[in-house]
Amino acid sequence: MLGFARQAERPGFGSLWTGDSLTACPRLDPLVVLPAVGAVTSAVTLGTAALTPALRHPLVQRVCSAVCDWWC
Repeated sequence: MLGFARQAERPGFGSLWTGDSLTACPRLDPLVVLPAVGAVTSAVTLGTAALTPALRHPLVQRVCSAVCDWWC
């Protein structure tokens, strides 16, 4: 995933998106992926295409979102 993010940034892609899925395997948590991608990129905008509320407690989601906002 991190190599893909670096490769996408080189030719000038403007954004990278991640999202939740109940059926995707393996499912990478977007609130974990975004800070990792933010650490290896500098010019792209990062975002979530979807966040599924049923997958995490609202308090945990808020804390993770705040960390993503601070880190990225």
